[in-house]
Amino acid sequence: MPTKPGHSFITWFSWNEIAIAAGFLFPSWMLVNAIISGWDPVWQFFAVVIGGAIQGFLTGFVQWALFARTAVVPPLIPWLAMMTGGTAIAWVVAQVPGFLPAETDASLRIPLVAAGIAVALGIPLIAQWWVLRIPAKGASQAAWKYSLIAYVGWLIGAAIMGGVLVILAEVTDIKVTVVLLVVGALVAVMCASAGTWLGATVMSGQTRGRPSRTSRSPRMTQSTKPSPKSKPKTKTKTEAKIQTKIPPKKT
Repeated sequence: MPTKPGHSFITWFSWNEIAIAAGFLFPSWMLVNAIISGWDPVWQFFAVVIGGAIQGFLTGFVQWALFARTAVVPPLIPWLAMMTGGTAIAWVVAQVPGFLPAETDASLRIPLVAAGIAVALGIPLIAQWWVLRIPAKGASQAAWKYSLIAYVGWLIGAAIMGGVLVILAEVTDIKVTVVLLVVGALVAVMCASAGTWLGATVMSGQTRGRPSRTSRSPRMTQSTKPSPKSKPKTKTKTEAKIQTKIPPKKT
């Protein structure tokens, strides 16, 4: 971030990349463990949601630490609470298309899956937008720009990952499959990280130098018109005549 020395794009990008990538391990591990253990699909569903909540908490904490060095610092507790809950809800939405009947036509299933992913990606960012507007250090009126730009980054990443999955449908070599999955996931997360950095940069740049809602003084809203007392006093005609009749003193 350009708001303070030493907080560069590489710093934000690297830590955010690690947080997002590591965060996805929790719902993935919960799902794999539930399947191996033979859990009922409903319990598998809730296992993924719990993993998503852990993902939201981890990612939220890392991003808060990054925001702590910018012009906008969200309050920690509401930030973590909204990120945890928002990410859990996002995984609920993302899994809903999975309950469609197996005989559902692909022409209906694919749009529903895409719509579910698009909505799910936006939920945590809406939660972040709400918290970034709370009166705190540098409470930002440009918080919506951060969420919008970050959302575009996430959509691009999701589209790339979707394209990789389409390609994998025609691949039979296990090595090629693994390589494409790893590369696709890495590039997708890179797009998301870059989007959050750019959004935070835009928001921070527009917030820096502005007084926050809690720091505005009532004097700022008062009229700047000079008071009547400040107007110079004009002499009356009588005072002017008397002054002209008085001769100047001789030295």
